Amino acid sequence: IDSSDQKLEHLVAAVNSATMHVFNQWQIRSELTRILLARKDFTKAREYLPPLNMAEEMVVVSWAEYLVASGQYLEADDLLKDALRMYPRNAALLDMLLQRNPLPSFFTRAYVENALQESRRYTDALLRLIESQSDPAVREDWFVRYFAMDARPHGSPRAAAMYFIDAVHNVLPDDEQRKRLEAFFAAGGGERWDLLSRILLSKSEMPDSIVAVFDAALESYTGVLYWHEAYVDLPVQWIEVDQGQIKKWCIDSTQDGKVDAEVNFVDGIPFEFLKHGKDEIDRYVFHFYPWVAMHEHENAADFQHRYFTPFSVELPVFISLPGADFQEWLSARPEMVVERGHRSDMPDQVLADHVRLLEESNQDGHICRTMYQKGKVIRQEWLDQNGVYAITEYHENEPLRSSESLQRDGYFDRAGVFQDGQLLAYAYDLDRDGAAEMWEYFDQARTQIWLIKHSPRLGLVHNVDFANELLIDILADDDEYGFPSNRILHRQDTAAFTGN
Repeated sequence: IDSSDQKLEHLVAAVNSATMHVFNQWQIRSELTRILLARKDFTKAREYLPPLNMAEEMVVVSWAEYLVASGQYLEADDLLKDALRMYPRNAALLDMLLQRNPLPSFFTRAYVENALQESRRYTDALLRLIESQSDPAVREDWFVRYFAMDARPHGSPRAAAMYFIDAVHNVLPDDEQRKRLEAFFAAGGGERWDLLSRILLSKSEMPDSIVAVFDAALESYTGVLYWHEAYVDLPVQWIEVDQGQIKKWCIDSTQDGKVDAEVNFVDGIPFEFLKHGKDEIDRYVFHFYPWVAMHEHENAADFQHRYFTPFSVELPVFISLPGADFQEWLSARPEMVVERGHRSDMPDQVLADHVRLLEESNQDGHICRTMYQKGKVIRQEWLDQNGVYAITEYHENEPLRSSESLQRDGYFDRAGVFQDGQLLAYAYDLDRDGAAEMWEYFDQARTQIWLIKHSPRLGLVHNVDFANELLIDILADDDEYGFPSNRILHRQDTAAFTGN
């Protein structure tokens, strides 16, 4: 749906036209209602709904969409019951019925069996009915009916997944489980990220021989895996995989076929996040994951700029396949609202909205920038001729966090956590892969240093429970035997990115 303001104004003007034929009025009002529902403006959507007329199919669909979207489910179920009796082949009405949870009371086997005589699309309705049943014998009986009705050899990918999961839960013989798993892949289930994730939940119940088949299929997969909401044709997100390794994660939250946001990966580690707007792109490149990112904003009409910003929200950790809800993660991210302007007017560092004062001071030839919000210091940056080399961010009632580029080349390879002005810990990214390989933990008496084999997320830097191997334990007496961080971290390699 084109939900631009210009399109909206055009439709409103057409609705108010005195010369518009009543049938065209219904069409325009129906389209206008869909746009307003997509914007969750239920009040205006109700205002522009055409009067309910059961004799007009498009009007009935508009009313059903409004009632479901606005959460008036009892009224929606009553309307769907009458509407599907009059228009049993209407795809939009059937999709709304299949996505209702819980199912309406009229949705019984007798109702579905009768509807199957009208349209073969009701095989999905039979599948939805199976999903609502808990009795294994009833489910098995109805699956026989479903596969007899469906023209596809193995049914839909969703049906094949449910059929296999039932075999696992009911502890059917290994041969039967293997047969159903092979049917799932034959039905195209191997390309369905949502269904693979459902099967993964039952992995602990599978025999070892079946786990081996399933794991082998995942580890060797190269292609695209799609995540569909239940009984929705278009995917809302998908991931590109190469030999089981994730390369890209794309999100189409509006289901218009256009990517709204994407995350790119290197060796399974997320390093870049792109958020697409109508005429602009926000780009975050993770340097010392997940604390500091380079944020690049492109807007063809106004300006292009880049700056470093703390990025404290953790990305999901992927084990086998991601099952986390991207939208939930996206909504938790602090939105960076950029003040609009022309390129010539932009400072080197573009600030988030509500940062009212930027103060610069020269300290020993280096510049320190201090940013304030509501009278409080929220962030400090230290710069030399090569750009930003250290960042400290301040959050009320939270440990102070800092990141630093020890080589002054734009790559942030040391992160620190402070509490009440006291240094708690440093984390080092020794091989510049975005994860910490070494930690220093400081207490009142001594410094303890851990080299970790399996790096935890940096958000846990203040928690020392993860340390699995104590390598060095020395007194923190600031003499020549102190820990030589700079020499250990000296490298000849160059950073992948340098800039302001």
